[in-house]
Amino acid sequence: MENNTKLANDFGVEDHIIICNWTKKSDLLVKELHNPSVEKKRPIIVITENPQDVPDFEEDETYRGIMIVKGNPSNEDSLKRAGIESAATVIILADERLADTADTKTIMTTIAIDHIIPDIHVVAEVLSASNLPFFAYTFVNEIICLELLTERLLAQSCLTPGVSFIFADLLTQSS
Repeated sequence: MENNTKLANDFGVEDHIIICNWTKKSDLLVKELHNPSVEKKRPIIVITENPQDVPDFEEDETYRGIMIVKGNPSNEDSLKRAGIESAATVIILADERLADTADTKTIMTTIAIDHIIPDIHVVAEVLSASNLPFFAYTFVNEIICLELLTERLLAQSCLTPGVSFIFADLLTQSS
């Protein structure tokens, strides 16, 4: 772990972003959240059971100050150690190592969040569209289902050539 990354339970930050699970998508996610064009860069706290998976980004200013809570994001204690009561947003990334049960863990995490603070802004990644109905019972504000997005973008790119470039521009922070 790098010197500026804390592995503790009290960071003294508020209005921060909590990322649940560190996956192969996390690197690009952090780059987008801390892109130079973003005016208000919020502190980021990552909750992961495997903190060794979070690379040591000491040389890159983008990652400076990322804090880590070692724990299960579906555990209320882990969420509280990450300061969920004072956070601005929670992003739940699907734990792809769990394969078919990744969405189940995401649902469990949303239930734990709802129990602590139901009015926080929650964005959840869902792998399988067949699991979307279960999220109707949670307070998730935004659900990103990659399965549906991919299919729909492919269809729209066929029907409207060039539309994928528009989406790429919309989804990328310019520098």
